[in-house]
Parts: sequence; C-alpha cells; structure tokens
Amino acid sequence: MDMFAGLLTLIGVVAFFLAMDARARLGRMERNLRVLQAEVQALRFQSPAPAAPEPEAEAASPPGPSPEPAPTPPHSEPPPAPPSPARPTRSLEEAIGARWAVYVGGLALALGGLLLVRYAIEQGLFGPAARVLLGLLFSAALIGAGEFLRRREKSAGETTPTPAVLTAAGTTAGFGAIYAAHALYGFISPALAFVALGAAALATLFAAVWHGPAIAGLGLAGALAAPLLVESAEPNPWPVLVYVGVVTAASYGLARLRQWTWLAISGAVGAALWGLAFAFGRLPDFPQAAELHFIAQTALACWAFALDRAGPTADPRRRLILAHAGPLGLALIAAFALAICANRGAFDGFWLLGASGLVALLALSGAARPWLAPGLLAGAGAVLAYLLALWPTETLSFDLYEAPPLLPERFQIFAGLGAVAVAGLAGHALWRRIDIPRRAATILAATAALTPLAALSIVYLRLTWMAASPPLGLVALGLAFAFLAAARIFSNRDAPGSNDRLALGLMAAATLAALALGLTFTLDRGMLTVALSLSALGAAYVESRLGVPALRQAVAALGLVIAARLAWDPRIVGDELGTTPIFNWLLFGYGAPALSFGLAAHFLGRGGPDRATRIAEALAVLFSALLVFFQIRHALHGGDPFVDDAGLVENGLYTVSALGFSLVLARLDLARTSPVLNFCSLAFGVLSALLAALALALWTNPYVDQRPVIGGRWVNSLLLGYALPGACAALVANLCRATRPLWFLRMLRLVALLLIFLYVTLETRRLFQGLWIGWNQTASATEQYAYSAVWLALGVALLAYGLLRHSLEARVASAAVIVLAVLKVFVFDLAHLVGAQRAFSFIGLGAVLIGIGLVYQKLVFRPRKTHEN
Repeated sequence: MDMFAGLLTLIGVVAFFLAMDARARLGRMERNLRVLQAEVQALRFQSPAPAAPEPEAEAASPPGPSPEPAPTPPHSEPPPAPPSPARPTRSLEEAIGARWAVYVGGLALALGGLLLVRYAIEQGLFGPAARVLLGLLFSAALIGAGEFLRRREKSAGETTPTPAVLTAAGTTAGFGAIYAAHALYGFISPALAFVALGAAALATLFAAVWHGPAIAGLGLAGALAAPLLVESAEPNPWPVLVYVGVVTAASYGLARLRQWTWLAISGAVGAALWGLAFAFGRLPDFPQAAELHFIAQTALACWAFALDRAGPTADPRRRLILAHAGPLGLALIAAFALAICANRGAFDGFWLLGASGLVALLALSGAARPWLAPGLLAGAGAVLAYLLALWPTETLSFDLYEAPPLLPERFQIFAGLGAVAVAGLAGHALWRRIDIPRRAATILAATAALTPLAALSIVYLRLTWMAASPPLGLVALGLAFAFLAAARIFSNRDAPGSNDRLALGLMAAATLAALALGLTFTLDRGMLTVALSLSALGAAYVESRLGVPALRQAVAALGLVIAARLAWDPRIVGDELGTTPIFNWLLFGYGAPALSFGLAAHFLGRGGPDRATRIAEALAVLFSALLVFFQIRHALHGGDPFVDDAGLVENGLYTVSALGFSLVLARLDLARTSPVLNFCSLAFGVLSALLAALALALWTNPYVDQRPVIGGRWVNSLLLGYALPGACAALVANLCRATRPLWFLRMLRLVALLLIFLYVTLETRRLFQGLWIGWNQTASATEQYAYSAVWLALGVALLAYGLLRHSLEARVASAAVIVLAVLKVFVFDLAHLVGAQRAFSFIGLGAVLIGIGLVYQKLVFRPRKTHEN
C-alpha cells in the first residue's frame, strides 16, 4: 500500500505541473491572439496608394509653366514601434537599500525566531508544546505576510524580493518547529515527522512558482535533507525511495515550467547522492532499494531531459547537452552503484532488473527521440559493456580471471539480448533517417557494430579465460553473417544524399572484425590482439575501396587500444610457445599484427598521410621489433623468451637487428616520406649505439663479466658479438650516407670502429688465453706484443680503406688507433717487455710510422709540380 500510495502521489505531482504548464501555454496563446487582432485592426485603416498619372493626360496639358503638383494624401501606416528602453543600471545605494537590506532582514527574522525559541527554553517561559505551537504560528505569520505582499505587488505591477524573503524565513521557521517537535520533544513519531517535513519542503518547492528561484532552491535542499533529520530505530529505505522520487519529479516539473536548468540538475545530483547512500547502506534492504531507486531516477531523468519536448531550458544547445548528460550521467552512476551492491552480496532479481532497466531505458529513450538516438544508444552500449565487465564472480570480486561469473547462463542471456537490442535500435535509426548528419550517422553505425563485438569479447574473456571455445566461435561467425546482411541492405539502397556508404563501410569492417574474433575464439592460442589487428586491416581495406573517412578513425582507435594492451603486457601469446625456432606461436602472435598494420598503413596511405596512417605504421614497426626481439630470445634460451638473462651473442644480435631496422626503415621513408618511419629509423640507429656502448662494451664483455667465450678458435661468440655488428654498422652508414643526417652517420661509424677494435683485441686474447679471457687472467709478454701489432695492423687497414674510398673519417679513425698503439708501446711495452720483444716492438712501430708518413707524403699530401717558363 505504501508503494501504491507513493506512486499515486508521484502521478499527482506530475499532473500538477502538466496542468500548470497547460495553463501557461493557454495564457501565451491568448496574448498572441490579442496581438494578431490588433495588427488586423491596424491593417483595416490603411488606404491604398494613389495611382500613377495616365500618359494621355500628360500629353493633353497646355504649354507653359507646369502647375504645382497636387499634394499626395498621406499613408495611414502605423508609426514604428519605439525601441525598448534599456535596462536601467542599479546603483550601489539601490542594491544595498532595496535588496540586500531585505535579504539580511529575512535572515535576521529566521535567526530571530530560532533565538526566541532558544531563549524560551533557557528561561522556561513556555512548555514544549507551546514552544512548538509558537514556532508554527510565527512561520505561518511570515508566510502569510509574504503572500499578502506578493498579491499586493502583483496588483500594483511591482516586483520586489521582499515576499520571497519573508516566505523563505517562514518556511525555515516551520522546518525548525517540526524538527523540534520530533527530535527534541518526541511529540510526533518518526513517520509523522517524515511526512510533515516532506510536505513542508514540497510546499516550499511549489511556492517557487510564484516567489522565484530562491524559494525553489530552499525547498529542494530541505526536501532532500528531510529524511536525514528523522531518526528511527528501524530504518526503512522504501518510503524514502518513493519520497525522493516525488521530490525529484517535482523539481523536474518546476524546472520545466519556469525554465530553471539549475533546478533540474540539482534534483538529479540529489537523487544520485541518495542512490549512492542506499548502495552503501548496511542493512539488507538498502542495496535492493538502491537498484530500484536508480531505475526510477533514470526513467525520470529520461523524461525530464530527453523525452519532454519543452525540457528544463529553452536554449537548444544547452538542452541538447542536458538531454545527453542527464540520463547518461545517472545511468553511469547507477551502473557503478550496481557494481557496489553486487560486491556486497546483493546479487538477485533486483540486480538483474536494475541492470536490464538501465540499458532498456537509455535504448528506448534514444529510439523515442531520433535527435537523441546517437548519444543515448551509444551510452546504452557503453553501460551494457560496463555491467558485463563488472558482473560479479562467485567470490564476489571484480577480478575477471579469478573465478567465472555468477549465473553464467543469465550472464550470456543478458549480454545477448542487450547487444541485439542496442545494435538493432541503432541500425534501425540509421536506416530510418536518411538525412541524418554525418557525425550522428557515424555514432549510430559504430554503436550498431561495436556493441555486439564488445559484448561477445567480454563474454569470451569472462567465461573461457582465453581458452579455445568453438561455440563462441560459431556465435562470432553468425554475427559476421548478420553484419554482412546489414552491409548488403545498405548497399542495395544507396540513396543519394544519405549515409548508406558510411554504414556499408562500417558494417563491412564489422564483418571482418567478427570473423577475426571467431578465428581467435576457435584457435588454441586465442589472442584478442590478433583479432583486433585483423579488424584494423579489414577496416583499412574497406576504406581504401569505399572511401569512408570514419573507417580511418576506426583504425586509429583500434591501434590505440592495441598500443595500450602492449603497454600493459607485451606478452600477448602466453608462456607455452613451443621449442621450434621461428615457426612458433610468436610468429602468429606478433607477425600477424605486424603484417596487418603494415598492409593497413599501405591501404590508408592511398588516401594521403594522416593520423590513422601514422598509427598503423608505428604499430607495424613495433610489432615487427617485438617479433624479432622475442624470436632471438626464444632461439637462444631453449624456447623460453622470458628468461632473465642476456649474453654477448644475444646483445650482438639485438644490435644487428636494430641496425637492420634502421636501414630498412630509411629505405621505406625514402619511398613514402613518412615522419614515423624517419623517426623510427633514427631511433633504431641510436638504440644500436647504446647497445654497443653499454651492453657489448661493458655489461656482456667477456673481459669484464668473466664469462667464457662460446665457440671455436675463429667462429665464436666474439664474431657474433663484435665483428658482425661492427661490419653492419659500417655498412648501414655507407648505404645511408645520402639520406641520413651527418651526426647519425658519424655515430654509426664510431660504433663500427669501437666494435671492430674490441673484436680484434678480444680475439687476440682468445688465441692466447683460450675460452676464459677475463681480466683476472695474466697476459704473457708475447700477448702484450701481439696487441701492439694487431692495433697497428688495424690502423694500417683503416688508412688503406680511407685512401681507397677517399674517406676522411676512416683516416681519422686510423690515426686514432695508431696513436693508441703508439701510447701503448711507449708507456706499457717499454715498462713491461724485455729483450728482443721490446726491441722488435719499437722497430715495428717505427717502420709502420715511417711507412704511414711516406704514404701521406706521396698520396695524400703530394707536392704540386712547378712548371718552368
């Protein structure tokens, strides 16, 4: 009975404001009719304009001076309306004396009444009943005075804030008297106090129709706070639920009647706060009350902001914003509250009703108002995905991978029905409205495509934990056929001036996305990242064939989602990859996305470079680099690429790979002129330099970390760790000398010199020391002599290369190596070598230096011949 009575009260409030609105509309129609009657009456007194003189009469006039023209009778046009007088500016004296004095006086009256009650209590002048009665009489006197002044000013055509201030002071005093009767003296029960406070607040809210917005704010605040002022030994949320619904309906109706946008927003905020209070309540009934409360409030918000043609504001732009923000904001807060309730154990029929009601209200509101369909239907799809993601598990937690969802059958039914409803309504709205703006058509088409795809993906993740699921693969196949049928429908119509080609492109892309999902669901190593990358490829291909710009944005969005997935966890294929080099799950997990985004960048590049093309290029490079990185680790660590270890060979291969990427990307940039490829080419070159300087020269140097050299005398880890990367660095610098900046080329040549120098030095030590060449191994005199000879030989070889290639950098590198050899001979060999070895060291050095001098004299700086006359 309480619920039924509350619903009747709610209907009565709505009917009251509808009647008031009808009365206001009738008044406006009467005024417009009087204006039209006055204009018709004025037109009747207008005389027709005089006819022009006949030509024959002019010809028959006698010669001589022309007579005076007859005066033209004046037109009886009404005089122009005088301009509306400018609004007079209010002086400081008027503001203080006429307004602020009234406001402060009203506050003083309210405080005076409260202080009078306190004085009576302290002095014991009256009993408790008399105090409450006097408070109510004082409140009635102030309200009566305000109403008397309002009617008097209305008859005199005046408007001052005095009536509203007196009414506000009276309502405040009445609130205090009712609260004192309950909380201080216990004269009335909690139920009666609740009803009395609510009635006083609603009466104050209704009084705002005549007294202005300040009374409305006071009444709304008092109405929403009234339940908090009533203490009860057994709190019951259901009367409060009905009461808050009546209050918010009244605020929406008053906002619509007086075009007070702030009042409608305040009512919605208050309803949301009460709903959260219900959700966090400790008693068993509070979560269920929160669920029903949010359904009712979302329905009221849809009516107040979206379904009502007038709305709480006359500004079209503001009304459009409110029509989306009101229902969507409450729905998102409601979804959050539902998640809280479920986590606290309130997962029952009320929860399912609340979740279904939220999605249905948004979807049906969008279907009822076509101009709001894009935003509300997209919001319904987002709420559906949010609720599916936060559907509680058996352990009442939000960890998607901890346990399966509660009631998995209902979970799947909710996902299927919700996705079909939202996608169907969005597709129907797109089909029905041919002349819809392109942005709205894009939102509708994306909603129809992404909602079922997102719902199916979440169901797959929640139920299978990324394991193979042929049934869900069949569902994805059926969804692909549905998208294909929708694409064919739009293709057959293709009405001029419509968005059918846009819808066709998005439906075709959704078809490819559904097929990719089906492939992912069916394979043993299901990977959503691969499916998304294949979807991006399909969207790029369709865009290149149909020219739908929205698909480029779809590719960009998918790329950003995948980038976020990689940032969260680069390991997208799990731990069990197989032991076969190259042909393992890494090739599918990273190679398929790399190829997909590479082809997507190629297709998108046909329409010109833009953000989507650059994102696709960046992801193609990123997936290719990750593929090479993980394949190297997989091959060198027995099929386990996640071992926390990296040796000399591994870092050498990383350096070679980085140099290879730099070269390939430089060539591609030369053909495509892409800023992404240019940046990535330079970045990989810098990465190779860092690997050479830090990893190869320091961290994994066998002389420093004292690890053994792997391999034979000549073909060993030193060859792969130093010689091969050094040769590649020199080759890349030579091949890119016309396309890369000078600092980049010099950096690579320095890297090549460093690695070749380390190779010849460490290989020499390997020949003398064997596998263990760490710093703790003592070098013999012959070994020390060999270092000097090898360094001189390297210097001579660099000089020969510089002379043959006319390379100044090679000759400078030769000079640096030879200077190092000279310093070693004069500083180290002179002190540590003895006998013939020290002598031959100096003799060899001298011979080499003299030979180098002769080469420079004869070839580099050859003197010019002078010719005698």
